[in-house]
Amino acid sequence: MKKTRLFLATTLVFLLALQAGYGQRDAHQSAIQIFMPKNVSVGDRAELRYIFKTEADVFSDHALTHVELVSDYAGLQTAGGERENRCAITGASIDRAGNEYTLVITLIPWKAGDIDFLPLDLAQWVRLSLQKKQSTAAFEIDLAPVHINSLVQQIKATSMRPSAPPLVVPGTTAILVALALVLLLLLSLVTAFLLRLSALSAFLRTKGAVRYMHKQARLAFKQLRHLERENAKNPLTMRLYAERLQRIVRSYLSRRFKHNFAASTTPNLALQCEQLLDGGNSEGEQTALDALTALFMRTDYLRFAAYDESSCEEQAALLSAATTCITLFDTERI
Repeated sequence: MKKTRLFLATTLVFLLALQAGYGQRDAHQSAIQIFMPKNVSVGDRAELRYIFKTEADVFSDHALTHVELVSDYAGLQTAGGERENRCAITGASIDRAGNEYTLVITLIPWKAGDIDFLPLDLAQWVRLSLQKKQSTAAFEIDLAPVHINSLVQQIKATSMRPSAPPLVVPGTTAILVALALVLLLLLSLVTAFLLRLSALSAFLRTKGAVRYMHKQARLAFKQLRHLERENAKNPLTMRLYAERLQRIVRSYLSRRFKHNFAASTTPNLALQCEQLLDGGNSEGEQTALDALTALFMRTDYLRFAAYDESSCEEQAALLSAATTCITLFDTERI
C-alpha cells in the first residue's frame, strides 16, 4: 500500500513538472519579437519589442502595469561580453496587460553585423529597477539576434569612387584677394595700435591724474566756502580761523600729492612739495611754492600771536590767499 502511494506521488510530481516545462516552452514559443525600423544601420536609433504571454507575475505586484527598467542592467549582455562596444542601451521599459507583457528596448548600434543577446533574467531586471531587495523566482527570456546593416550596404556601394578635382566657384579668387587685403589692413591697424599703446597708456594716466587733481581742488574750495559761511554766522577768532584754514590747505596738499603733511612744519612743507614737484623748476611751480610759504607763515604767526582779535579784512585776505594757493597747485603744468 505504501509503495503504491509513493509511486502515485512520484508520478504526480513528474506530471506537474512536465506540465510546467511545457507551459514555459509554450510561452516562449508564442513570444513575438519586433525590431524597428526594418533596415537599421550603424548609428541609427532602433527599438526592440518582445511580446510574450505568461501566467507568472513578473512584476511580483499585481497592481503594477508599467515599469521603467534601468538601462545599465548587467544581465543584458551580448555574446562575447562586448555589449558596450556593439550597442548603447538608451532606454528600456515593460508593460503588462492581463497575462501579456511587452518589453521595449531602445538602442543605438555601433557595429555592423548580428547582435546576439544572451538569455537574461527578466524578473531580476524588474526587481533591480523597482529597487526591491526580496528575491523573486527567475523568469528567463531569450531574445533573437538582430541584424545591423553597414553604411556601405545602406548606400549599396560596391567600389570606391574615383577622385574628383576640387570645384572652383566663380568669383573665389576675387573673394580670396579681398579677404587678404582686409587681413592686411587689420594687421596694419593692430601693429599701429600696439606701437602707440605706451603713448596712449601714458596719456590716459595723465588725464586720470588731472581729473583726480581737479576733484581734490573742488573739495578744498567747498571746505573754504563752508568755513566762510560758518564764520559769517558765528565769527571765529583769528587764531581759530587761521588754524582751520591752514588745516584745509594742508589736507588738500596731502590728497593732491598723496603724501601725509600733517606733521610737517612750514619750511619742511614747502621743501617736500618742491621735491614732489621734481625740483619746482618751472615758473608756475615756483609761484605756487612761494604762495604756499607766504600763506603758512602768516597763518603760523596768527595762530601763535599774543593777541587774538577778529579782523574781517585779515580773514578775507587769508581766504583769498588760500584760494590762490590751491588754484596755483591745481594747474595742468604742475
